Amino acid sequence: MNKRELVRALAEDATLGVAEAARVVEAIFGVRGGIIPEAIRAGERVRIAGFGTFERKSREARKGRNPRTGKEIDISASSSPVFRAARSLKEAIAAGGERGIVTRGATGTGSTGPRKTRREHR
Repeated sequence: MNKRELVRALAEDATLGVAEAARVVEAIFGVRGGIIPEAIRAGERVRIAGFGTFERKSREARKGRNPRTGKEIDISASSSPVFRAARSLKEAIAAGGERGIVTRGATGTGSTGPRKTRREHR
């Protein structure tokens, strides 16, 4: 799905006009002035319950090697946006179904079943 398709889907699902849906998408995700990118730039973490977390990952300057020559090189510091999907989103994707909808499980948390213990995750 690209941005245009997202706008059309939002317009249809939320019964908005296409222009209004485009403004909403731009207000949330727009690279210049969007709520999520601005928060990430400011070093904030954006958590959307049941969906995931957007945050900024920074790497310090370090030494590396050119794989062709083996010569040592300097790698400058960098920052990049990172997204980590929430458990319920991962479960919805794994379960498939109509538009990724997850029915409530035995725990009532929106998952498809009982939660795993730490030992079961390993």
